[in-house]
Amino acid sequence: MNAVPNMAIYAETLPAGEDLSEAQYRFVKRDDDTYVAITANTDQPDGVLQNEPDVGEPCHVIAFGGSKLAASEALVVGNMVGPSANGRAEVRTQDQTNTLYIAARIRSAVSNANEIAAALVNCITPTMGV
Repeated sequence: MNAVPNMAIYAETLPAGEDLSEAQYRFVKRDDDTYVAITANTDQPDGVLQNEPDVGEPCHVIAFGGSKLAASEALVVGNMVGPSANGRAEVRTQDQTNTLYIAARIRSAVSNANEIAAALVNCITPTMGV
């Protein structure tokens, strides 16, 4: 798992708009001036949460750079991924006609859901996928 350390090229810190204490290393989205959980696989992610904040506490979010990322399924190196309905990474293939975002590329494989993979994240300019 040492393939990609957590290294933000662009990161942001805003308060949690809800309890995100169980959402570390998941994709999150902005809601006004707070971060909240992804609730649909069509949500556009704004980054990957690095800590475990409760309501009102600071969220440390990597929008672009290396990060750990929670998996929703087995992932292999090179998989392009986007958020599942619970913010974990699920495999996507590029398709500009769909409404699912590709926001990261996997750099270390995981065998099961809920494991933590290394990823290169790009939530600043995500592409579309299926």
